[in-house]
Amino acid sequence: LYMVICSYCAFAVASRHTFTAISGRDPLDPERREHHRRMLGDMVVAYLTDPAARPGPPPD
Repeated sequence: LYMVICSYCAFAVASRHTFTAISGRDPLDPERREHHRRMLGDMVVAYLTDPAARPGPPPD
């Protein structure tokens, strides 16, 4: 989970200019901030509520 969040944040900063040139969208646009916050929040909740995502043996 930590790795995915860090990867998302690092990509937005490191690839900002390339991504903007290719797609025409700035990944750090303040108007998209709420969308990104919700998307990452949904990912965290999905991970924490999925028993198969927990470390250890799979649930029965």
